[in-house]
Amino acid sequence: MKQIYLLIALSCLFLMAQAQDNLSIPAPQKSNKLIQIDLSGGVNFDLTHRVKSNVVTVLSDRKSTIPTMDMRLLHFFSKHWGWYFDLKLKMNGDEIRDCQAEVCRPFETNYYIKNYARDIDSYSKVTTTVDFGATYRIENTHWAFYPKIGIGFNSMNRQDISARLKGKGTNELYNIYTSNYSDYQSLVTIVELSLGMSINYKVSTRCYLFADINYMQPLQNTKIGYVETNSYSKEVRKHHIFGSTTLGRELNFSAGIGFPIFLHKSVKRPKKPQKERMKDIMEYKRKTFGLFPGNK
Repeated sequence: MKQIYLLIALSCLFLMAQAQDNLSIPAPQKSNKLIQIDLSGGVNFDLTHRVKSNVVTVLSDRKSTIPTMDMRLLHFFSKHWGWYFDLKLKMNGDEIRDCQAEVCRPFETNYYIKNYARDIDSYSKVTTTVDFGATYRIENTHWAFYPKIGIGFNSMNRQDISARLKGKGTNELYNIYTSNYSDYQSLVTIVELSLGMSINYKVSTRCYLFADINYMQPLQNTKIGYVETNSYSKEVRKHHIFGSTTLGRELNFSAGIGFPIFLHKSVKRPKKPQKERMKDIMEYKRKTFGLFPGNK
């Protein structure tokens, strides 16, 4: 994961350096085409509808509010229209809730519980959200507004269950587990619709300040199977599929600084004949020093 972040950062630095080498500073008549690089920090709100009886939302539980870091690349290929790519890092922190123990707790009255799979090391302290799409530019001398719409991929932590139940005073022995435990993945990736708006204040021709709001709406029903089996006969005592259409619903607020790179082509002027160049030089001298330079 760290290698991916480093690669993206180096790519952006290379893009900025290459643009500065190949593109000249914009003339008074600005080009409509430009690239913008936004760097910001903010806060992420979890809007998932969580129910204690839903294994999906319990096993993917997280803090309701977490800090974020955001890097966005925008390219406007016309006066108003462009595309964007956004990478958001969500800081989940070190505190990990033992969701598996909470699911198993109702069995404690009649069973002894042995847990097998609380894999703390697989919990990602930093998860990512990536989205890309179209944006529209509305601007004046100092302010600019950018509504955005796109498709995103939201990564979220999820714990899984694998436990053995031994009946108190009996020989009952059961296993409980999530049905995809054999293909264990601590991260769930959810496809989402991304809607957002950025407001920029132009400090100078080389940088601007901005505030951004972004809403993520899941486009899929995230499911997980819950299974209870008899350890002796392997008979399935209970099998239920839990789902959630709101897992991954989030609201993001951020603010930061951005850097524009104007993409205007330098126009090569046709070379004038020597006679015309000398005429232009003499005309410049007459305007500057007059017909009699000694009088200046």
